Parts: sequence; structure tokens; C-alpha cells
Amino acid sequence: MQVIERYITSDKDIKDFYIAFFIALACFLSYIEGFIPKPIPGIKLGLANSIVLVFIIHSLYKVSIFVALSKVLIVSLFSGYFLSPAFFLGLSGSVLSVLAMILFHVLLKTRVSSIGLSVIGAFFHIIGQLCMAYFILPSIQSGILFLSGILLLSSFFSGIVTGLFTLFLLKHL
Repeated sequence: MQVIERYITSDKDIKDFYIAFFIALACFLSYIEGFIPKPIPGIKLGLANSIVLVFIIHSLYKVSIFVALSKVLIVSLFSGYFLSPAFFLGLSGSVLSVLAMILFHVLLKTRVSSIGLSVIGAFFHIIGQLCMAYFILPSIQSGILFLSGILLLSSFFSGIVTGLFTLFLLKHL
């Protein structure tokens, strides 16, 4: 029996354990991802978002929102950027990303794959971050517009990688 199937059929205490496990796994993936070399500063694969995507694919939308927000909060606390501009950039990207993935999953349930959902999530994550950066970092607004094309293009590729990783997780979890 898959872990998610066990989660769905378990009682509340066991569900809390599974949620804590998946939040810890998402935080661990986010931490490990910091060691992957980046061609451009600020560009990440977003492998931790694959945990959120697993819950969305199983139509556990409230849990996916909780995992996404918890990951942002915990990683920012341990990384030392809680309530800094980086925290608000990550929060805005995560919120917009998870809401967009949920919306597309609800509307296109069988017509969109996990890779498609991941690309949508990566795209909206960057959109959320760009919008937040535009408002909280007014001194670099022209740079934000300049980088937006590069960041949005990179979101396509990172979304594909994260979607493939999600397929791996779905198969092995």
C-alpha cells in the first residue's frame, strides 16, 4: 500500500504523523537543493514542491496548502530569513503556485499530467515572486523586468524536472 493511500485511510493521529513526515521531507529537499549549483543566482529546481504536488494529485488540497506554507515558514526560520524580503518572495511564490496548481487540477483533472501541473506551479511561483519583488523592492524594478524573461523560461525547465521527480515519488512512495 502506498504511503498516500495509508494517509487517506488512517485516523487523525496517524495523519498528523504523515503530514509532519512530508513537511520534514519537503524541508530536507529544500535544504539539499541549496547545494545544487545554480547557473543564475535565485534559480532553483523546486524539488520540495514535488511533495506539495503529490498531495494535489491525490486531491488533498488543504493538506497541500498546509505543507507548502509550513515548508516556507520552517525553511525561512532555519535559514535565518524569516520576515525578510526573501521570506515574502518565497511565501508569495508558494501561495500563488499551490493555488494555481489546485485550480488547474480541479478544472483539468484528467487532462493535465504531473509534469504539466509542475510547470504551471513553477511558472506561477515565479510570477508571484516577481510581483512581490516589484512591490517590496522598488529600487530594482527595472532589473526585475529585465530578469523576468530569463526566470520565466527557467521555470519551464525546472517545472519539468520537478514534475519528473514527482512521478518518481508517486511511484516509490
